[in-house]
Amino acid sequence: MAYLIMGHGFEERHKTSNHLPDGVTLVTLAECGRGTGASELTRILDIFTTYPARVKTPTRLPDSSGLKIYMPGDEYPSLFVQLFTDLRAVDSKKDAHRRILKSGVYKSPIPFEFPEVADIELREMGVPAEVVTEAYAGSVMTPSDIRPNEAGVVPLSQLKTVWSLEDIFKRLGPGVYYYPLCRYPLSQAASSRRKRRTRRRSLKHHPRNDMHRL
Repeated sequence: MAYLIMGHGFEERHKTSNHLPDGVTLVTLAECGRGTGASELTRILDIFTTYPARVKTPTRLPDSSGLKIYMPGDEYPSLFVQLFTDLRAVDSKKDAHRRILKSGVYKSPIPFEFPEVADIELREMGVPAEVVTEAYAGSVMTPSDIRPNEAGVVPLSQLKTVWSLEDIFKRLGPGVYYYPLCRYPLSQAASSRRKRRTRRRSLKHHPRNDMHRL
């Protein structure tokens, strides 16, 4: 079985590396400390849609250049993922403008060709429930505590759970896991969560502030 992981990636850089369990292979793109661009994600999606059988054996892919393949028993980096992909649109001046992509973990053959789900404006510090449903459609893993509020909005805090790859391996079992995600330091994720909490507190105390700013 081959799996594609979609979300925001992070790496705990100073943690002792683990060894991949029996039956688990890991394929990564980005090097430690750097991000993954649209062209790199597109390349992996093309591999999954063009060679749905070969992704189960990454060493047999027609072009494996740029891919780092970790085999069972190998040491591998301490990687984490937030299983929700929301991007600030680079062509927008509004902090609340988000581009939502497919999110979660998908078995091959993946149930989509293009990852784009919707361009939205955040509502009440969250994402419309129907957009969240579409983002996770077909995924074998989603956050367990998604509860839309009375306005039909899923708070961003429910979508920001960070999973370790060990958690995903334990839940899904043997397979080939493709991780075409950024590998920024995990501390950036914690810092981002602290900033969001500080901003939310600021908004509560200053009601005239821009309610769309995160």
